[in-house]
Order: sequence, then structure tokens, then C-alpha cells
Amino acid sequence: MEDERVELAEMRTLLALERDRLAADRTLMAWMRTTLGFMGFGFGFFHFFRLMSSLEKFSAQDPRRIGLILIALGIIFLTVATFEYMRTLKALCRIDKTHFCIRSPLIASAILLLLGLFAFGSILFRILLWPTI
Repeated sequence: MEDERVELAEMRTLLALERDRLAADRTLMAWMRTTLGFMGFGFGFFHFFRLMSSLEKFSAQDPRRIGLILIALGIIFLTVATFEYMRTLKALCRIDKTHFCIRSPLIASAILLLLGLFAFGSILFRILLWPTI
């Protein structure tokens, strides 16, 4: 009887740890969705005002820089969320006494971070190289 209770308690503990891991995955994916919105809106904002400045002959430097700032905010938020996610997973692995495993949201976060850095670099390069375009 006692062995059965211990086994049941261990199973509940493992299931609770898995629920915590899944909750951390969902939280990171929510941050990814939010930062993707920031970066996408910033990229679109930049290109919209670049198109408007070429059609209407007006200077749109400040609104285009707002697009760059939005992309930078998305990158910063995603970086912080990814490090928090990794810290949470390491803490759960210490409790579970398993090794740190790379989960799919972490890979997706890294890819999104690289895409954001590429977008930021391309816009910054365009602003610095061709400030009137």
C-alpha cells in the first residue's frame, strides 16, 4: 500500500513538472507572437514611409526611425523572454534531476531572433547608406 502511494506521488510530481515545462513553452510562444508583431509592424512602418517619401517628395526620416525602434524593441523583448525561458527550464531540470534539453520553442525563438537582427541590420544599413531614400 505504501509503495503504491509513493509511486503515485512521484507520478504526480513528474506530471506537475511537465505541466510547468509546457506552461513555460506557452509563455515563450506568446512572447514570440508579440515580438513578431512588433518587428513586423516596424518593418512595414519603415517600408510604408519609404514608399510615401518616394511618391510624395516629403522627408519621412523620423517615422522610418520609429520602424527601426519597433524592431529593436521586438529584439530586446524576445532576448529577455528567451533568457527567462532558459532559466526556467534549467530550474525545472534541477528539480527533475535531468539534463537541460533544447525544446522546439527555443529553436523557433532563436530563428525569430536572427530574422529580427537581419531586418534591423538591413534597415539600419539603408538609413545610414541612403538617408534620403
